[in-house]
Amino acid sequence: MGISFTRFKDTVATGAFEPARSNMYTVMISIPPFLVYDLNEFGGASDYYEAIDFFADQVTVPSRNMMSGEVTNFGSMRRYATQQTPTDLNVQFIITKNQWHRNFFERWMNGISRDTENRSMFYDKYTSDILINKYEPGSNLVTRFVDGNKRVGQIRDNKITAQWRAVGCFPYNVSTMQMSNEHTSLMKLDVQFYLERFRLGTTIKSVADWTTDEVTIRSARSVVNRRNANENVDTLDRVIDAATDIGNIIGNRSIRKYTSDWSRLL
Repeated sequence: MGISFTRFKDTVATGAFEPARSNMYTVMISIPPFLVYDLNEFGGASDYYEAIDFFADQVTVPSRNMMSGEVTNFGSMRRYATQQTPTDLNVQFIITKNQWHRNFFERWMNGISRDTENRSMFYDKYTSDILINKYEPGSNLVTRFVDGNKRVGQIRDNKITAQWRAVGCFPYNVSTMQMSNEHTSLMKLDVQFYLERFRLGTTIKSVADWTTDEVTIRSARSVVNRRNANENVDTLDRVIDAATDIGNIIGNRSIRKYTSDWSRLL
């Protein structure tokens, strides 16, 4: 029996089956252990995480490949699985005037193995974890906030629908940078990472997560307090104090990063 268009439309309208958007995400790269004490040269932890997330213009999530062997016994060849291997992870950054990203990733690579020496650092000292959060709009949660001028407002929360966590990552290629007098454009830098493995988690539990029939309103302050009280919050998941910073978020961020910042709050 065929599926009617009305049934298809009703299914998409629930939200859970709505097509995903490509431009709502955040990128977090944990600080390699050997660079922790040098982080002040890059503006400290806060500037580090913001420089990574705000200027990550494109992200290529790795694919999952299955390696195989072959055997032939009196007939057709048969393949059998041996092990999994992930492809590389690629992040493209918009370059800032002070060359922050080029400087940081070259420092990372030089720390792993210098071009003047034939040796490398211990694996656990230079590897990192990379966390990619995918957001979608339209959940039934609304956060009420007060900005710096004591004006009350509310915003519909975005929701994390998927999270990729790559383990054992380190950069192996920092791309070329092309300059030209023909026309002005943004300079960008591709950084490719080897990784040990990655995991995908999804957070859509039910259609009720997306319906708007029963809107739940909560205050930004209560969200921050609940986050601070939760000892199990991931250290990479940074909480924004909405009561004091909401004015800056609204005034200074692009649309994508504005929605991402609010999503990170939740």
